[in-house]
Amino acid sequence: MTREKALEVSRALDAIDMFEAFADELEHFLDTNGADVPNFDNFKYLIGLTIQAELSNRKRVLEEL
Repeated sequence: MTREKALEVSRALDAIDMFEAFADELEHFLDTNGADVPNFDNFKYLIGLTIQAELSNRKRVLEEL
């Protein structure tokens, strides 16, 4: 593996880790502050789907490297 390729892989892994940390913080925020919002469960579900789709995209990019 070349140094450039190793750097790409490292950055892709870092992007996945940072996104997972962001998703955890977002979930915590929503759990803490969303209890009184109408239709909150539906909103949280849709956000979860979006997060999972983005995480899948990032993992696919890593696999292609």
